[in-house]
Amino acid sequence: MILEFDGWDAEGKRSSASYSWDAWYPLNYIRTALQIEGLLTASTVKASATLNDTMMRYALGTADLWLKISPYKGGGYKDYQHGTGGQTVVLDRHFERDHGAYANLDLFNILQRNLDLPTIEQ
Repeated sequence: MILEFDGWDAEGKRSSASYSWDAWYPLNYIRTALQIEGLLTASTVKASATLNDTMMRYALGTADLWLKISPYKGGGYKDYQHGTGGQTVVLDRHFERDHGAYANLDLFNILQRNLDLPTIEQ
């Protein structure tokens, strides 16, 4: 689950798709290392209710983030901070260039398939 969609800063409530993305994508690389080392496998996920719940929350948060920033599904996400609206974050060529969006989602889906967990459609 991604908490940056319902966060606080020094001046009050805020919600940021960019911050959410920046918190989400490093998890893929940490998770890659765990799977390469054999510490996170389909059998370990199935054997642990806590780990299974964690991985399902990870998938849910990923689907939520992707939906919100997708121009074809959610249409973009309007950030807010300090009680006012900010920019609309949308997965376009600029976001892809700056954040490696599709590469990160592809990595997420590869990792999910290797654990027999649901993937996210682009």
